[in-house]
Amino acid sequence: MSSLGQAAFYGCEKLAEISIPNGIASIPDSQLEGCSGLDSLTIPNSVTAIGERAFYGYGKLEAIALPEGLTSIRVNAFLNCLSLSSIDLPSTLLSISAYAFLGCDGLSQLVIPSSVTSVGYGAFDSVAGIYCEAASAPAGFIQGWDSGTTIYWYSESQSASSGNYWHYEDGQPIVWVI
Repeated sequence: MSSLGQAAFYGCEKLAEISIPNGIASIPDSQLEGCSGLDSLTIPNSVTAIGERAFYGYGKLEAIALPEGLTSIRVNAFLNCLSLSSIDLPSTLLSISAYAFLGCDGLSQLVIPSSVTSVGYGAFDSVAGIYCEAASAPAGFIQGWDSGTTIYWYSESQSASSGNYWHYEDGQPIVWVI
């Protein structure tokens, strides 16, 4: 199998788990939209793109690790995934479209890999804290991408200047305190 049809599982409220087959290159628009019962999802490394509203309205999914090889997350991809509290973004990710994580009220923090060069408006509207592995916003981060969320920029050493900076400690993002 090399592709999935658009909205193939749309509205399958009783679907509890799914493993997308290896070889699939993208998750089409609205692929699993409205699958409110889904609590387990496996995405193979062959997936390079997640379509618009692909996971809209997931009710039970709490955590997901997106695969290495993924390069883009489209508009509203994870819209209203209310229970989502943990998501690992891969180091291959290049772009995150507008409102990608809008309504993900359970996400208290998110680490954006330094590979990301483009972020759309309001992409993280509901996320409480964003940790960027870049030292500052790349040119492709459009105005309003952060929607007023607290942003922390990566710094291996404690900065002498004021600002929001962080580093890794035991694999976790830790804010530098001046």
